[in-house]
Amino acid sequence: MNDTAYKPCGYYVLVKMDEVEEKSEGGIILATASGLKREQGGQCIGTVVAFGPAAYKGFEGCTSPDDWGVKIGDKFETNRYAGKPVMREGYENYRLITDAEIIATIREEH
Repeated sequence: MNDTAYKPCGYYVLVKMDEVEEKSEGGIILATASGLKREQGGQCIGTVVAFGPAAYKGFEGCTSPDDWGVKIGDKFETNRYAGKPVMREGYENYRLITDAEIIATIREEH
């Protein structure tokens, strides 16, 4: 799959949500198939894949996502169930969210 084959429009952002684990480190199954799908839909952490052409341009002082502090590849946090799931084969864990739904970027601590 090519992440650039699916382009968001307007102020939408294409994001890939982190996978929800099916099993604990000890091998215990944590969710049924339907429960796993529900948990995946509520995932709050993901990675920015692509910006629509108007993303972050409607905010005072912003002319690009960089002005907001967000760039492609950033890990971010959003609200549970934010956005719309992408309905294309190969994009099962992708969502389209509005630019304002990215509420924090996450930097790795060392």
